Amino acid sequence: MSARHKRRLFLAAALPVTVTTALIGLPAVQAEAAPSSTLVVNEVYGGGGNSGATLKNDFIELRNIGTSTVDVSGYSVQYSSATGTGSFQVTGLSGKIPPGAGYLVQEAAGAGGTTDLPPPDAAGSINLSGTTGRVALVSTQSALSCSPGACASAAGVVDFVGWGAGTVNDYEGTKGPATSNSTSVSRSGGGTDTDNNAADFTAGAPSPASCGSACVVPPSTATIAQIQGAGHLSPYTGQSVTGVTGVITARDARGFYLQDPRGSSAPGYVTGASSGVYVFTSTAPTASLQPGVSVTVDGKVSEFRPGAGGLTTTEIVTPNVTIVDPNAAGLAPTEVGPNGLRVPTTVIDNDAPAGGQINVETGGQYQPGEDGIDFWESLEGMLVDLPDARVVGPTNTTYGETPIVPQGSGTQTSRGGIVLLQNDPNPERIILDDSSTTVPPANVGDSYADAVGNVGYDFNNFHLVASTPPVLQSGGIAREVAQQAA
Repeated sequence: MSARHKRRLFLAAALPVTVTTALIGLPAVQAEAAPSSTLVVNEVYGGGGNSGATLKNDFIELRNIGTSTVDVSGYSVQYSSATGTGSFQVTGLSGKIPPGAGYLVQEAAGAGGTTDLPPPDAAGSINLSGTTGRVALVSTQSALSCSPGACASAAGVVDFVGWGAGTVNDYEGTKGPATSNSTSVSRSGGGTDTDNNAADFTAGAPSPASCGSACVVPPSTATIAQIQGAGHLSPYTGQSVTGVTGVITARDARGFYLQDPRGSSAPGYVTGASSGVYVFTSTAPTASLQPGVSVTVDGKVSEFRPGAGGLTTTEIVTPNVTIVDPNAAGLAPTEVGPNGLRVPTTVIDNDAPAGGQINVETGGQYQPGEDGIDFWESLEGMLVDLPDARVVGPTNTTYGETPIVPQGSGTQTSRGGIVLLQNDPNPERIILDDSSTTVPPANVGDSYADAVGNVGYDFNNFHLVASTPPVLQSGGIAREVAQQAA
């Protein structure tokens, strides 16, 4: 639902360093997850394009050493420097790996080299070290953020390789050998995983091999409601989809909002699923893709986490867009307020145990009629209208953000603000965002006649990304003046 707002920022949390003391004369040994019997990291090369390299790109090669095909949609390969302490860098995967097959992940290119890799099965932009580092195969696409010494056994890690001379924070058993711009570490012994990087890997000439069409999963035909699903994460994450139909409701510099006019009548609709989605085109959409144009979209479903943490937003990325009707009827916005959908009035989320916390993306119950965080999620990407939206805080003119609530929301202050109470954290509140059109600055007590826009999310707040300039109605608030003492 995100328009990838102008405050997009990624922060990596600093992690404590754990020092492990080894016995003199013996290599350090670390804890690791159980040996993999399915997917393993088969080869890692970080010298691509460097001085003395023949290959232009770095790469990570996987292999299925099991007996069954593994769907890697939603998996990732992740990299961190040998002594890094922040979050790992992530390249998402898609498709499947049949038994015995390899899977080639192309990473960053250097300035040198003369030879391209074989056509990769996935591609990223991570710049690996040519001599040392840490690579993880992970069953999710969330970046690892683990204490040094604990990453090889972190939740979600399927296989892990740490290699190189000098200090390497994480590895399985004993670290693997050092590499150079002309060598990789590759798995020996027919791909067997003993969870000892020193025993399982040898350094030698890189030998990348890709899977090709055998690893491609045909795209699924899906509606927007099926892509969104009844929850915070799409059941299609990492998968290719085709024939996604809808009408464009708004556009910005990096994509457009698409909404299914069939709403709850669309095939596959389930209660609580949104009928809107953001299509990320990376650069400005072509001029023909305007609000009111009906299109079909083929692409890949992705969960983008904007700002410094918070919730993800469901998007269709790398899209191929076909115009169906350039003059389709525009969609009426869904009304939120006393005469439309009503936001839960006192509960943001109540699924966590007493005194505890819960990850609403992966746990708890999805209850748009009870939990405010789920209510706004159920409108992700959709065009909505808050008639006579009340302004409950002054506009942040640096970022063009104004906090508003639907009419009738919460306990009101004498000057028009909203009161934060112990049993009412104001789930109705949403940020009116000017990233796509002009929004006149407002003050507490003012209102907007019609705040119309698409529901998005950024910096731990749901946003209403205005699609048309709203009309400001002044509340007439006056500066308080203290009386001079007699």
